[in-house]
Amino acid sequence: MADDTKPHHIGMLPWSAFSHMIPFLELASLIAQKGHKISFLSTNLNIKHLPKPPPSLQIEFISLSHPQVEGLTENAEATTDLPINKVDYLKMAYDGLEEPLARFLETSKPDWIPHDYFSHWVSPIATKLEHYTVPPKWISFPTNVSFRPCEVKRLRKSASGKVGGVSELFRLVQSVRRCDALTIRGCCLFQPEWLKLLEDMHIKPVIPVGQITPTLTSLFTDARKVSEVTEMENWLEKHKKGSIVYVAFGSEAKLTQLKINEIAHRLEKSGLPFFWVLRKHRGPHDEVLELPEGFEERVRGRGVVYTTWVPQLRILILEEKRMRCPIPRDEFDGSFTSDSVAESLRLVMVEGGKVYRDKTRVCLGIGSCKTSAWMILLGS
Repeated sequence: MADDTKPHHIGMLPWSAFSHMIPFLELASLIAQKGHKISFLSTNLNIKHLPKPPPSLQIEFISLSHPQVEGLTENAEATTDLPINKVDYLKMAYDGLEEPLARFLETSKPDWIPHDYFSHWVSPIATKLEHYTVPPKWISFPTNVSFRPCEVKRLRKSASGKVGGVSELFRLVQSVRRCDALTIRGCCLFQPEWLKLLEDMHIKPVIPVGQITPTLTSLFTDARKVSEVTEMENWLEKHKKGSIVYVAFGSEAKLTQLKINEIAHRLEKSGLPFFWVLRKHRGPHDEVLELPEGFEERVRGRGVVYTTWVPQLRILILEEKRMRCPIPRDEFDGSFTSDSVAESLRLVMVEGGKVYRDKTRVCLGIGSCKTSAWMILLGS
């Protein structure tokens, strides 16, 4: 529940009938007179026809995109726009406000969301967002770990999809439940609170096995590959300490051609030296994904793009330790723009660079990792 000692932010969603919207707006005015902020949600045409409250009241109209529904008259967004036998189509369109409302709840985070009885899907959305997009209350130590809405969607898909008659979530839960102990790729010095939490949750031993970072000799016997790694490290040593942007998205990340173009565009425009690990893969329609034409020639000497394995012995990634800078993205589909890449570059290399450098230097002191002069820019 929101703190009663401070002004609240209240979102209000009436049914698309003026006999509902007007009373909701009157109630909003009364609440706003008490000093609270109101976000009044409806569709664009309905908002245009509603009376405007006085500027002294904190009432903001939020337009939700009205979905197109087959059978619904164009520009019909309220019951007054339709004969009675067509109102069911409006109800179908109203149900389509579920996704834009979820976007509003995630970005604006109102304290309360009074809604009409037609919008039965509001409470489940708010509850799910509260459960998954904020740190769980049962974690006893400070943390900012939570899911983005786009990650919640992927999680739900993974939990519901079945291969061989069982879901991926079922496989995970049963494996954890039936085993005698859990082994985790981590270490007590780096993640003690999380390891203890896992033991308390599952009531069984949790054994950290370290980072298991491979050595060059264990991975490579091919002289050509060893030469490539040596060349890579020589390139890094030529640059000023703390000046290189390291870009990596993990071996399982599947970038689209648009995202590759956005990243390349901003790296090129930044003027900063960079080291980009780009794993080759195909797009969603089996197309071959490529760097923008001429990109590597234009950044030659300043930037390097590696499409094979690179030795990340000195890179430990944990956002809470301020060693990773995630790229801001759309919370619902996970996409990002070239501007968000540029903002992350400024944050790491200019505005907050010392914080990230210091944290990386401290954490790389754990174990025998050889320190290096990299700054880290990573997207999850």
